[in-house]
Amino acid sequence: MEYLRDANERQTRQFVAIIADRLGRHGVSLVCSVLDISSNTVYRGRHEHLAGEHLEVGRVRKQGGGRKSTLSKHPEYITIFREIVAFDIAGLPQDANTKWLRLTPSQIKSIFSEQYHIEISLYTVRQIIEAEGYIKRKPVKTLPMADCKLRDEQFKNIKRLRKYCQEHGIPIFSIDTKKKELLGPYRRDNSTAYTTEPVKVNDHDYSTFSNGKMVPYGIYDVMRNTGYMTFGVSHDTAEFACECFSEQWEQHIRHIYPSAKTILILCDGGGSNNARSWQFKWWLVQLAKRLGVNIRIAHYPPYCSKWNPIEHMLFSQISRVWSGAVFNTIEEASDMAAKTTTKTGLAVFTTINRNIYETKKERNPLFESECDRHIVKNEILPKWNYLVKCN
Repeated sequence: MEYLRDANERQTRQFVAIIADRLGRHGVSLVCSVLDISSNTVYRGRHEHLAGEHLEVGRVRKQGGGRKSTLSKHPEYITIFREIVAFDIAGLPQDANTKWLRLTPSQIKSIFSEQYHIEISLYTVRQIIEAEGYIKRKPVKTLPMADCKLRDEQFKNIKRLRKYCQEHGIPIFSIDTKKKELLGPYRRDNSTAYTTEPVKVNDHDYSTFSNGKMVPYGIYDVMRNTGYMTFGVSHDTAEFACECFSEQWEQHIRHIYPSAKTILILCDGGGSNNARSWQFKWWLVQLAKRLGVNIRIAHYPPYCSKWNPIEHMLFSQISRVWSGAVFNTIEEASDMAAKTTTKTGLAVFTTINRNIYETKKERNPLFESECDRHIVKNEILPKWNYLVKCN
């Protein structure tokens, strides 16, 4: 009977039917007693064998075989479900197609039992919920906080700039600051990780009990798919952002683009690279002079930061690697970020900046003259597009 070990149910039925026929009279009862199977199995196998039925490759049963689902036998459950949830459905006034349930599957199951005297499984309740078009989802952050005039024009301008730079070999960098994190036994987010035991962290995120904070500043080389992360310990200021770029340029980027005369930087319109901030323009001038290259700036419109390449090409991958991690020191975060890779070849270089940066500095008296000399605003959307000359 070695054959039966690897046979499927259909092959087993037909095999025992053939053996029973060869045994002659009382063959069926003999096979059933020896193999401890039902006589119905043998007779069914005999019928299949004599009929010469052939199924599609890979199938054991006919299409549509098997036990029927509860919903197919009790379609009235859908009607009862709709009666139960009729007063527990929420919706959006601006979108009639978007609705959600206030009741959980367990609550719906209890109502079936208590009010309708129907015992129904949680599995069937979930089938009904899905059949009615309800799927467990997270809210998706896609709606802009406000209408931004000239939004589409700026996106078209950025597209033209990127295409021009790619065709002429001009380096393109996307910059931004990732979410600041407290150092210590804190749960950073709702991400998870495989662990042999639960990781215990503080039940409150009080900064006074932390080991400090880290400010992850990133630079993403769009054409080379390379990220450069600097982990600061102070404030996310324009000076900090420009010094991080300068340090990464001297350590890693300069030798990659030794003949670069101009670079393009894509950035958001707020934070340390605020489009309306005098500090950002002041430190950009200092950066251009220090690097000896012209810097063309293109800001993304307000509420459009998610379109900045660094968000989905670098920061999302670092978040994946950081998933479920607890950082007691800034070195741990830096070392883990440096291990970030993707199938498309992403590489990440990291460094730590322990300098202290002041906020709310007074405006430099030379600001106006420096801007007039080094900053050339574009004719198209000048508040978001300008060139910072190095000399």
